[in-house]
Amino acid sequence: MNRREVFLSCLTSHSPNFMRIILMRLIGANIGRAIYIGPGSVVMAGTTLKDGVEIGRMSCVYCGTTLGQNVRIGSYSKLNRIKIDDRSLVGERCSLSNAEIGKNSHIETDVRFTGYKDGSISIGSECYIGIGTILDWSGNINIGNNVHIAGPSASFWTHSSVYQALGAKPLQDDSMKIAGPISIGSNCWVGGGAVVYPGVSIGDHTVILPNTVVIKDVPDHTMLGGNPGVPVRRIVDDQGSENGYVMEQFK
Repeated sequence: MNRREVFLSCLTSHSPNFMRIILMRLIGANIGRAIYIGPGSVVMAGTTLKDGVEIGRMSCVYCGTTLGQNVRIGSYSKLNRIKIDDRSLVGERCSLSNAEIGKNSHIETDVRFTGYKDGSISIGSECYIGIGTILDWSGNINIGNNVHIAGPSASFWTHSSVYQALGAKPLQDDSMKIAGPISIGSNCWVGGGAVVYPGVSIGDHTVILPNTVVIKDVPDHTMLGGNPGVPVRRIVDDQGSENGYVMEQFK
């Protein structure tokens, strides 16, 4: 926090909710009805909170952020230049930036959106992002609908500094960093501890097993596992089965 944010946080720490709302409106936030802003939390100018938003303790909502109806934000989280659609949930201690999140999605605790240059993250509706997940927006990430990323600690990297390190370049010199987008289709499940490399595209109806390292594109209807990841099963629609899908081994 800068000095102004620290001052505002101190003011909101010992005031009732209606006073916190009045203060945030006075500094330029667009705040709807039935809003709750927790003690110590700050909502900056240039933000929009639609009806029914709830924000926990000691959180910061920065300029360029829009929270849809009945969105809930956990304590000790930071949101910057992000749009979250209606009825979505963000857990505690999250740091989210440069992103759009669809309706009814759930971002668990300790999730980080990070990057080293301009980029963005797009997450669809009905998605689940598990505990400790890291999403790197440097080269852009696009995630479809009904995608579940299990915790803990899956990571999605759209840039690499390997050549910067090999070339003994200073940390401030980004000229040898490489970047590439990550795309994940709809109706996918990604296990905890999985790592997805820059430039990878993952198709619809796919399963990435826990701790898998994904370095190549994954076709639709594929289960991938291992380090490096290889196809291990084919996911086949079967409405006659109990779950609607069967997992067939590759021959």
